Amino acid sequence: MENTGVFTISNTRERVVSAERPLIKMNYLHERTFVISKREPAAVGADIIEGWTIRFPNRTPVLSFLDSNNTVLGTLGRSEVIARLRTEGDKLLLVAPREDMPIWEELIRKADVP
Repeated sequence: MENTGVFTISNTRERVVSAERPLIKMNYLHERTFVISKREPAAVGADIIEGWTIRFPNRTPVLSFLDSNNTVLGTLGRSEVIARLRTEGDKLLLVAPREDMPIWEELIRKADVP
């Protein structure tokens, strides 16, 4: 891909994903795919973002949409990326710091109920 200096959704998404790969290999980030069985993955995603906000009011997420099914959660007033969520069919892909993954797993488990 030629660098034209123009940021598009496509090249921004590619840059985010390529920046994540080394952090996943170094075990700072962890990538998990969850099969959502009882609700729409987008609804579960919205609920887990709300659950995170309630649980961690000092780390309120600000959403950055990379495309229609790919969202980066950053923090308000801090330069911290909390997670990246992507929906794909009945799946929810989550990339987050390894130490936060058990919290996300719990939020997803609670949100995937009718």
